[in-house]
Amino acid sequence: MDGVVPTGAGTGLGYKSSDWRLRIPNIDSPIEDDEIPELSTIESGGSGKFYLDSRAADDFDAMMAAAKKDGMNLYVSSSYRTPAYQKNLFEKRVKAAMANGESRAEAENTVAKETARPGTSDHMLGLAVDFNGVKNAFKDTKEYDWLIEHCAEYGFILRYPEDKVDITKVSYEPWHYRYVGKEHAAVIMEKKICLEEYVQDLG
Repeated sequence: MDGVVPTGAGTGLGYKSSDWRLRIPNIDSPIEDDEIPELSTIESGGSGKFYLDSRAADDFDAMMAAAKKDGMNLYVSSSYRTPAYQKNLFEKRVKAAMANGESRAEAENTVAKETARPGTSDHMLGLAVDFNGVKNAFKDTKEYDWLIEHCAEYGFILRYPEDKVDITKVSYEPWHYRYVGKEHAAVIMEKKICLEEYVQDLG
């Protein structure tokens, strides 16, 4: 749209390879129709039905079972999102920002710091999960500490670390975890890097 300078979520490194687990969508390489995954219901830890890419679902359910066994109170707040849902979510938040006096361009750039533009969300790939109410306070919980210690064992990573905002183009999200597979997750979490750095290192 005229006057909008894309910033924030969806404007970082785009990456598409033969390994579906490492896909990073962005505005220059948005999610295509043939990338919409086959879905399976996952253990939510609470009420409501949530879905992930079927290839990631078993590992996720195993992680939830392990967390429960260790006394953690983890529950899913968001997982797979349809293209229409992501578009409507972004537009709703843009309109709310505009109602507070921002121009369309300002509103899109404000919203994009925390909400991916349509076609650029890991949620649309069926590989992302948000936990426990999507709150920054999650970082101060034992559940967060458990995930940081154990998520890689099940193929998941903290997607948007606090010290990687300049690379990911997304604000710190302690609640947002992304499936990349166990071998990739082990390296990413051990090195304390983000997914963008990891795929760049792969060359």
